[in-house]
Amino acid sequence: MYCKNCGNKLNDGDKFCVYCGSKTEVIENTQTAQSNTNTQIVNFNGLAIAGFILSIISFLLDAFCIISITGTTLSSVALYQIIKKQSAGRGLAIAGLILGVVSFVMNVRYLMIIFRIL
Repeated sequence: MYCKNCGNKLNDGDKFCVYCGSKTEVIENTQTAQSNTNTQIVNFNGLAIAGFILSIISFLLDAFCIISITGTTLSSVALYQIIKKQSAGRGLAIAGLILGVVSFVMNVRYLMIIFRIL
């Protein structure tokens, strides 16, 4: 027998849960008891994670434009997918997009200074 409130195993005949104190009801299935614990698994968009990581790497390395372009592109595609499918990871996609653009501008400016274009 399992507690309907916390999902812990109880002895037969218990009227109250020794773990949470709630009145017991007989629940014979462990999966039913565990589904009452309000656990939720959130799946983040993989492109949002990859775009964010590439944008951070580009921002830290400060000399590779292709990484910032790739991070910005992945973050843009991820943001489109997140808006279309209403999935999680919007903040990561926006942060990756902003970091990628800032990194790209910094990298272009850095290359301009090196080659004395400006």
